[in-house]
Amino acid sequence: MKNERGEIIGMATVFRDNTERKLIEDTLRFLAQNSARSEVSELFRPLCRYLAGALKMEFVCVARLAPGAADANTLALFIDGDFHDNTSFPLAGTPCADVIRKESVALACDVAKLYPSDPKIRQFNAASYIGVILRGAEGEPIGLIAAMGRAPLANAGLAESILKLVSVRVEGELEHEIDRKSTRLNSSHGYISY
Repeated sequence: MKNERGEIIGMATVFRDNTERKLIEDTLRFLAQNSARSEVSELFRPLCRYLAGALKMEFVCVARLAPGAADANTLALFIDGDFHDNTSFPLAGTPCADVIRKESVALACDVAKLYPSDPKIRQFNAASYIGVILRGAEGEPIGLIAAMGRAPLANAGLAESILKLVSVRVEGELEHEIDRKSTRLNSSHGYISY
């Protein structure tokens, strides 16, 4: 900026934060590079690792809903930088149950106060939570992606957008896996499923 005599009296600087755009681009690149996986675990495990790093969350899982949607079974479980054995957990009283009802849940902080009866949140000492539903081709809930962190989420909206972005790819893989298991089960009982 110059005064009327042409002398420089100050300057203005404009910064553009490209963090959100870069994270979305990185996520799309990850999905493109991991789209030709032959086994579900070959996508879900790397996805959990990627999301943990990208979202700065210590706990990430992809889970399939059990019949009746009272429980969920993890298909990939990534905690504190390592994969853990898959497990089943009840949904009642958890933010995951709200994901099934609301499509998505993004809690930037105080998740333990909002869900005091959830033993996993207490055990993990979680401060933040983000989760999105996974739907089948007919629109029925078939699973979810969830992440928890020990620190508050800086940008819960961005984290939710990233999970929604990857959910489209995960839904297709999960439904394919469900169909494949159903076909194997039916063929082992003498039925052919198409």
